[in-house]
Order: sequence, then structure tokens, then C-alpha cells
Amino acid sequence: MQLTIELLSILKEEPVKKITLTNDNGLQVTVLTYGAIIQSIKFHDMECVLGFNSLEGYLDSKDYVGCVVGPVAGRIEKGFVQIKDKIIHLEQNEYPHTLHSGSKGYSHRNFKVNKLYRSDKEVGVGLRLLSSQEQDGFPGNKELWIHYKLDNDGVFKTSYDMWSSEETYVSLTNHSYFNLNINKQHSIQNHDLWIDSEKMLATSNQKIPYDLSNISDNELDFKTKKKIGDMIQLNKDKNNDFFGFDHSYVLNQSDQIKLKLYSLESKVQLSIDTSEPVVLVYTGNALEDPFYTHQGVCLEAQDYPNGMNLPGKPLKTLKANTWKQGWTHYHFSKILND
Repeated sequence: MQLTIELLSILKEEPVKKITLTNDNGLQVTVLTYGAIIQSIKFHDMECVLGFNSLEGYLDSKDYVGCVVGPVAGRIEKGFVQIKDKIIHLEQNEYPHTLHSGSKGYSHRNFKVNKLYRSDKEVGVGLRLLSSQEQDGFPGNKELWIHYKLDNDGVFKTSYDMWSSEETYVSLTNHSYFNLNINKQHSIQNHDLWIDSEKMLATSNQKIPYDLSNISDNELDFKTKKKIGDMIQLNKDKNNDFFGFDHSYVLNQSDQIKLKLYSLESKVQLSIDTSEPVVLVYTGNALEDPFYTHQGVCLEAQDYPNGMNLPGKPLKTLKANTWKQGWTHYHFSKILND
């Protein structure tokens, strides 16, 4: 197993580093300190995610390619949150709402390499970021750790630890665009997707989650393996103004795998397990050049998006001087008899 670190670029007089993790069985992951970005995942030399070769590509992009999103991922209705009697106004970067914590979010910050993991069983890196309300818009001085680890069983393990000096909201995710085709110019519409979920979040035409609903009531379920392209067409037939998915599924809580993504073209399967209660499926509906619509699919494991405004407020605050943890594991394999 190997771990290498190299200097990618200099940004505002700070080094942006590239860390490459390689196991002994054909899986290699490259991450950047900027945005804690997952730049590349190669499974037996086949690229599995969309990415840029240079830092400039990420700086110029509006698609959050591969980055950690936080302090709060997704859309926050009307661009404010309330904690007890205090109202915190946020940047309304998707007016009148807040998307992915605005321009001050962690996707635009440079982390520090603070820990390296090397053993016979796994290699990995711990990235650390210190932030304040002045820097990210949410209450509290914060300490965030992002851990990326790779083992010899083909599992890429991601996790986070977040601490705040004040009561605040935290809901982190990774925004990698997966494409398991051999030819990355082929759309992910040919991918099969399965999600262990019985409920989803009803979403407005402004893509704001507003309530829980039973999947059986809307047909947009992946409880059995379904072709993404077929489901995109079904969604278009039901909602003519929405060609694609930007939908949140509430995961069944069990010790089993929560999602499976499969490409018949490559016969590569991605299985995902997570501690998070929700996965948002985003089919790259607005991907911009050099990418194209539906070239990648994001499977964003996270806490409830807009959860502070949903009935019952399922997104709870992180109490002052406490930690919040979460993890998501990605397992890559070949399925030859599907």
C-alpha cells in the first residue's frame, strides 16, 4: 500500500497539496487539500469520478465537483436559520435560498494535512480546518476533520468529526460525480441504481424539501434496481419542468449496504454504506462545460437537507462544545454475471 503527497499549486500564499492513496488490489484515490476534494478514484485503472487535472478547473467551476460541502449541505429555505431566539441570515446565493452554505462554504476552503495513516491494512490522510462564523456564516468557532482511508478490501472510507464552540447546524456531504462507464462520454443514464429506502422528501419546484412522503405514493423509488435513464424519463413525464433527479431519500436504518450503483458497460459496481440518514441523488442536471448534463451522478449521504424547516425539525443542532461524527464507505467491485 502506498501514500504520496505532492504540491499541486499555491493559492493565496498557501500550498494546495495532492494526496494519493493506493492499495494492493487495483484501487487508487487522489484527494486535494482545497475543498477536501476527491479528485480521482481509479478502479483497475478505470476512472470512476469526474474531475479536473488542475486547481484552476475547480476554482472556475460552479458544480462543486468532488468537494466536501458544509457547514450545511443542500438548500436552506429563504436563506436563514433560527437557533433558539437567534436568527442567522445567510448568503442567498440561489436567491432567495442558500445553496451549499454559499460562497464561504467549506468547498471553497483549503484544509491542512494534519495526520497520515500508514499500516499493512490501510493508508489514509486526516485533513483539518478551523473556521468561524465570520468565515462560514454559521455560529461558533469550529474544528473540522475529514478523514480519507483506503484498505486492501477495496473499500474507500470517508469520515468527519466536527466541533463547535457555540450551538450551530452541521450537515456535511461529499459532492463527487460518479460515472462507472469505461467511456466517460457515455451518460450515467445507462447506470442501474438501488436504494434501501421507503420514504423520500417531497420537494418543491424550487428544489426545496418540505415534507416526508412514502415512496409508494410517487413511483420515484429505487427499492428495486432501476435504470437511471428510465427514472429520469418517468420524472419528466410527471414533472415536465424537471429533467433529472435532485431528490432526497430517507435511508432505512440497518447494518446493510444502503445503495448500489452499477454500469453494465464496465460491469463495475459501487456499493455505499453510511451513518447518514439521507442520500440526495443528483443526476448532474446542470453540469457545465467541460462536462455535460447527466455525465455524472452525485450520491450525497448527509443529514436532512433543509431539515431545520421540515416538520419535526429532523436536523438537530450541534450543541456547544460537542462533536458530531459521520462516515460513508465506498466499495468497488466487478460483477461479471449480472
